[in-house]
Amino acid sequence: MIKRIPLQIFEGLHSITRKLSYRKLKLFCYLLSPFVLLFSSYPGQILKRFGYTRKIGLKFPLHHGTTPKSIIGDLLDRFGASINYRYTVEEFKAFFLKNRMENIVVTKIPDRAGHLGWGFKAKL
Repeated sequence: MIKRIPLQIFEGLHSITRKLSYRKLKLFCYLLSPFVLLFSSYPGQILKRFGYTRKIGLKFPLHHGTTPKSIIGDLLDRFGASINYRYTVEEFKAFFLKNRMENIVVTKIPDRAGHLGWGFKAKL
């Protein structure tokens, strides 16, 4: 639920922002950043400080942000990309398997949303 509502808002805005010029997109992200800090970053940071709410805090988008400037790059990435896909861990692993990779590793990025994955091309 914590991520679902912001993601729905993001998807609605992304359909518009990905068509903006870089200058307008940067201005949009600059204007949006205080609200993201207030309603996402700061609550996430507070919740991360306590053992029993740490997992909840880590689920807040951009929970690592401390100033408007610290999250503008992330906002530009999120709102400016022409294509944006989100995969489950299972879908991520399936991508590697489909492309005949071996020794596949998918791991969560510590204190961030997202995963890293790698594998080695199978020998034919």
